[in-house]
Amino acid sequence: MTIEIVKILQSAEDCLLSAEHSYSGGWNKAAANRSYYCIFDCITAFLHHKDIFAKTHQGAQLKFSEVYIKSGILDIGLAKSISKVFDLRQSCDYDFDFEPNEEDIPAALEHARTFLAATKLYFGKD
Repeated sequence: MTIEIVKILQSAEDCLLSAEHSYSGGWNKAAANRSYYCIFDCITAFLHHKDIFAKTHQGAQLKFSEVYIKSGILDIGLAKSISKVFDLRQSCDYDFDFEPNEEDIPAALEHARTFLAATKLYFGKD
């Protein structure tokens, strides 16, 4: 594992901690944002490992899916997590009338935890 990937994974861990802290403080929209960025950092680590650099979030998601999900390297459930948390983050960040429901944030946190655990497991074997 390269030093860059170590730094990216540390950022993902920081985002997860921030998401959990935000949720415990009642800042649900911030928790959704940080949960997504935990996942996005993990995606970035995976792509960096293959020397792939995307210019947009959607580009990164598509490349990740192409290289790691469609090839069977990682479980499709991770791709579904990306989509759910990305959509929640978009609503929280850009729809000022949107309020996440009671299940949204705990689910986003769990998706982020699962994604980070899968990422650490992958790089622990690498």
